[in-house]
Parts: sequence; structure tokens; C-alpha cells
Amino acid sequence: MEKHETDNLLASKLLCLCGVVFNALTKLYHSAIREYKTYLMRKSNSGIRYIGASTIITNPNNIHIGNGTYINGGELFAARDSHIYIGSNCMISYEVVMRTDMHIHSEISIPMIDQNIEVKDIIVEDDVWIGFGAYIMPGVTIHKGAIVAAHAVVTKDVPAYGVVVGVPARFVKSRV
Repeated sequence: MEKHETDNLLASKLLCLCGVVFNALTKLYHSAIREYKTYLMRKSNSGIRYIGASTIITNPNNIHIGNGTYINGGELFAARDSHIYIGSNCMISYEVVMRTDMHIHSEISIPMIDQNIEVKDIIVEDDVWIGFGAYIMPGVTIHKGAIVAAHAVVTKDVPAYGVVVGVPARFVKSRV
């Protein structure tokens, strides 16, 4: 075997070993992050069921989560002057986004970037299921027992036990 082939084989094995080590460290990191986020949220409420490692939590002091709630992943972004309230026994799937801020864009004579932002609380009452990739807009209340379908964009309040789907989300039926 020539020196060039030996060097390539050695480099290939080294890259493979680095990949294995990187993979192990990534799994350890995600596990530690999940535990840390769960710890942060449980400091104020010991009844949270689970917060996934891929969950991004901004301003955790402005986010209130009820007992038995399960959050797989996504983004919970509460702006400085607003809150996200999530009730008890809720199921929130992967890639769900809740943001309490929105760019103001009402004045066409002023560039949107110069119009600041508006913030409004988000309220998710008890026993709500929010499907994969749903987006909850500022100021929305999702009432008790409601279901938000995957990838729905919720721009208006959802009635108790209502099921909403689509972009923008529209009411399709009641669970009662």
C-alpha cells in the first residue's frame, strides 16, 4: 500500500471516529438541555410533564405552564412586556411557535422596520392539543378542550372544544 493510500485510510478512520464522538456529544448535549429547560420551568411549577430538548424558551419568567402539560418542541417566545399562559394537561407538538410580538406595519409612509413592534399575551387554556408546526399569533386565546390542527396559523380566538385547521385557521367542528 502506498503512503498516499495509507494517509487517506487513516484520515477516513479519524473522520469516522470524530463523527462517532460528535454524535455521542450531541445526544448528551440534547439530553442535558432538555433536563435544564425542564428544570428551569419546574422551578416555578413542579407539575410540568415534559419539555423537549428542541424547545426554545425566551423569557422563561414570562411563560406560565400548568400541571401535566407536555411540550415536545418549538418556540415559546414571550416578549419582555407580555406573557404566554399555557393551562394544565395540554399537548403541544413539535415545531409549534408561540410569539407574543408582531411588527407594526399600518403606516405605509413609514418603513416597516421603523414602526416598532406590538406585543399581546397568548392564552392556552386547559386540555388543549396543538398539532405539529402550528403557529399561534399574538393576542390569541385558545379555549379549553380545543384542538389546533398541524400547520394551522391561529390568528383569532379558538372556541372551547373547537377544532381549527388551515392557514389562517378556521373553525371546522366542535368536539361536543
